[in-house]
Amino acid sequence: MSIYNQLIFKKAREKRFEKELSKKTCAFSGENSSCGDQITISLEIKDGIVKDAKLDGKGCIISLAAANLLLEEVVGLPVLEAKNLVEGYLEDLKNDTLKTKNTNLSLLGTVSQNPVRIKCAALPARVLSHLL
Repeated sequence: MSIYNQLIFKKAREKRFEKELSKKTCAFSGENSSCGDQITISLEIKDGIVKDAKLDGKGCIISLAAANLLLEEVVGLPVLEAKNLVEGYLEDLKNDTLKTKNTNLSLLGTVSQNPVRIKCAALPARVLSHLL
């Protein structure tokens, strides 16, 4: 079974979060030096809710798909709930339990087949952790 399925390719190419934010509250950048992925995530947080997000950078299919999937999940959530979701995602990646979850993030559950790619899938979550 390949770690690259059609849904991961589709999520990596999505442009939903590539627009400018009208009221950016915070931004943080991270990189995966082992493969060259560089991601910047900006958030608009208002009244304790993640209202919107922007993704900028370049990366492999796994890191971009993970970024888009994570942003889809956190936009609209209270900050604490978003933080818990991101921390749970990182824990699931580490423990190889992501594929058992009933969320869109489970699409990335096959990443554990290639341990080098776990860093790619974790990069956007590490960036989001700094913002939340």
